[in-house]
Amino acid sequence: MASTSTSSSSWPCKRLRTSDESMMSAAGGQRLAVEVLASASEPAPPLASLTREQHAIVNTSRDDVNVGTNIVHVTAAAGAGKTTVLQHLAAKLQNNGYITYVVFNRAAAEEAQGKLPQVDCRTCASLAKTTVEKSIGERIPIENDAKGAYVKLADDVCADDISRLLDNVRQESRRRTRKTILHYIAKTLLEFLHSDGEKPTTTYYPAIVWHREDAPEGVPRDPGDIYIRCASALWDLIKQGPRTFEAIQKVAQLCKLKLHNNNLLVDEAQDLDGAQLAWLVDQSIVHGKRLWLVGDAAQTIYSFRGVRSSKLASLHNTAHYTLGGSFRFNARIAAVANTVLWLKSLTQPDLWKPYRVRGCGAHGEVTVHSAVGGGEHVTLITRTRAALLIRACDIGATNPHLALAINGGSHGDGRGHLRGWGKFLDEVKMFYEVFTSSRNSLPLEDLDDSTWDDWRSLVDAIKTRELKKYHPHVMVIDEYGDQALSMVERFRADVVRKAIPVDRADVVLSTTHAAKGMEWDIVELANDFIELAEVEMKHDGSAAFKIPSKGDDLNLWYVAVTRAKRKLTIPPKLMKLVEWLRTDAPTTLSRQWCDEMKSFHGGIVIDGHDMTEPPPPPPVKQESIDV
Repeated sequence: MASTSTSSSSWPCKRLRTSDESMMSAAGGQRLAVEVLASASEPAPPLASLTREQHAIVNTSRDDVNVGTNIVHVTAAAGAGKTTVLQHLAAKLQNNGYITYVVFNRAAAEEAQGKLPQVDCRTCASLAKTTVEKSIGERIPIENDAKGAYVKLADDVCADDISRLLDNVRQESRRRTRKTILHYIAKTLLEFLHSDGEKPTTTYYPAIVWHREDAPEGVPRDPGDIYIRCASALWDLIKQGPRTFEAIQKVAQLCKLKLHNNNLLVDEAQDLDGAQLAWLVDQSIVHGKRLWLVGDAAQTIYSFRGVRSSKLASLHNTAHYTLGGSFRFNARIAAVANTVLWLKSLTQPDLWKPYRVRGCGAHGEVTVHSAVGGGEHVTLITRTRAALLIRACDIGATNPHLALAINGGSHGDGRGHLRGWGKFLDEVKMFYEVFTSSRNSLPLEDLDDSTWDDWRSLVDAIKTRELKKYHPHVMVIDEYGDQALSMVERFRADVVRKAIPVDRADVVLSTTHAAKGMEWDIVELANDFIELAEVEMKHDGSAAFKIPSKGDDLNLWYVAVTRAKRKLTIPPKLMKLVEWLRTDAPTTLSRQWCDEMKSFHGGIVIDGHDMTEPPPPPPVKQESIDV
């Protein structure tokens, strides 16, 4: 299969009307309704309550304030009043033209629509789809299974290339190997669609590793450019009539489609992928719009969706502001959060703009002692679904009288998340049957193509195909073995079927992803988060760290510890590090590291004093803000 080059005659931008005329015609010649993609939040507090940090950001919307650029980048720490700032920005900017206010997911947009019925509320994906549809003058049907659509297309378009890769592979291994190759073609395409690039140029790295280390005998150890060529051929077809959100977004980005507005406010900007960010930035660079990007790269926990916070951190010609004062908790909890941020600054300096959070709240206790069963309402946060199930079973065994509930997220849809958990438990039961050799097939997505004669072959396939959605299933089986089925059914009976509302539960169970954007008085972290650092003492008495840097894992720590308002229970492995930094670090770390630690802990760790914190920035007078 020869790769088809992208020519101007085939490029879909030719079909698109990029002038404002297309936008006006869609509105029947009348003034287009204001596009406000709104934040789901309560009405903004009085202007007089804004801090100086918040006031400085709101002031960037004033025509008489020159920040030297049309792009304002705001790093907002957890609980620092980001939503308040966005609401005040929106209130002021409504007087200065059309506004687009972008939120992260559909649930947030729907909730915002209920609170702001006079405006149109969407996500970036929805905004791109609407913009492309208005430009071509027709509705676009969406493929629900995007990756499945890419795999199916690749199976047809790339058939010759795949066959050549399989020429020397044993017949009994060909079907499963073909499935793996198709997976990596789709991932190479997806990586391009999520990027800001103009064409596929890079092979998906795990594909290279698979060819080199894990592929069956007969598969070339060097794939060459086959994955790039296949992804390019797929894109040449897909771009003529995109039917997935990723492809539609890519068309909007590469064609630099213009939004009919003057100002863009983007919430959770750290969760934009490269294509989304490039498109929104081009609204400013190419079309002269004013853009506010508000988010926190330390809270990026969706890299598996193609999100790369380094793109946001590396933006040039922006005015950067920081909201660092958190009103959620005090200095004690802030010190724990800053320990994680300090490690992030050492291991991932290119992925974010380092900052430290100031604890400006009135309360905050940090301990390693569990509050579960002590008569208080506790929220237990885990890194994975498997750990949540395991911890719930442990609680049920030791405290059977406690009422357990599952957190459905800040925009949970009633019992919808419980249905999702029921489906998960059904799937774990199927995995258990493979584990016990009572089943050798699985009617599940990406696993329905093979016969699973033993447990290890299934686990290896999940690893090779990067089917992370099935990792929790494997973890439950690995944890309980022959007892896994009874644990699953106990969890189903005690938690899922009882369906206790979270406001009536003694213990609320939540994954970190579901906890994002939420807060509770008492929070306890499970022990399934990654090891943060090992301290190695050198012969000269100084210390060296072995610090892991694994994707979003440090960010998951940070999101989890910053959910607590009054009391935070952390695993001993984190408390040990916090205490070591507070007591022993000054005598064993280099001066440079001490200075760096001071910048994150406000001196409270190095000086060995009690964890105190300067007061929050004072509010400004109402008359100083012109809205």
